[in-house]
Amino acid sequence: MSKKAQLEMIGLIVIVVIVLIAIMVYMVYRINSAPQNIKRMYMNRATATNFLITMSKISVEECPSHTLGGLIIDCAGMKEVVCGVRDSCEMSRSVLQGLLNSTLENYGMSYNLTVHEVGITIANDGCNSKKSGLQGFQILPLNPGQVELTLRICD
Repeated sequence: MSKKAQLEMIGLIVIVVIVLIAIMVYMVYRINSAPQNIKRMYMNRATATNFLITMSKISVEECPSHTLGGLIIDCAGMKEVVCGVRDSCEMSRSVLQGLLNSTLENYGMSYNLTVHEVGITIANDGCNSKKSGLQGFQILPLNPGQVELTLRICD
């Protein structure tokens, strides 16, 4: 009877050791995977915000006296600026599409850019409302009011 009890104790110890090893493996995996997700989330938000800030200050080749932000403001307000044969709204949309194609899309990022008061929305295939992602925003002053740009970069 004592040998049977000893075997049961050894079996119980083996089970406890296996459970502890499984918990340790799970914890190591969990600890190592969390910072990558946080880093990617931070990078997506920072990329979106920095893109919008920089984009609004870019000078437009076809309208050397205007920035892209100025064209967007004009499009939302008076619509007085004409660059060649295109008005400020057409030029804004064209320049935005070119910037997104040559930067974010070139890096394989999914995005959705919206200029709310103007009605410009540019998105690529991978970024829709069902995909998770973080967004950055930029406010451009309009007299009266403001123009809000949001850029959502999806995972």
